[in-house]
Amino acid sequence: MSTFESTGARWAGIVRAQAASGLTVAAFCAHRGLAVSTFYPWRRRLAPAAAARAATPAPAFVEAMVAPADRPDESGVTIVVGAGGPGTRRILVGPGFDPRLLLDVLDTLERGEAADGAAP
Repeated sequence: MSTFESTGARWAGIVRAQAASGLTVAAFCAHRGLAVSTFYPWRRRLAPAAAARAATPAPAFVEAMVAPADRPDESGVTIVVGAGGPGTRRILVGPGFDPRLLLDVLDTLERGEAADGAAP
């Protein structure tokens, strides 16, 4: 590594430290015993490399959790309307069903059977 490269690496660390410190450049340089007139040229010289690193994000992996499919604990019930012949209707009712909708469906089936002359 050349002297320029090692000096550049050193100043890159200094510039990053100043940015992370929250201090003004003048306060940071005074605290570190650095000349402000030296700090600014190095920050300007290193800015293109920092911008290139920021513009090209490093590939990253994000941990993902695979959630199980929403499956009810209970499978529900099957309502059989009819005697098992050709007019038999089966209604699968799962957990979380709408009771009003079920009543409407059963009522509709009963009316249909009554219209056909079958007993409800």
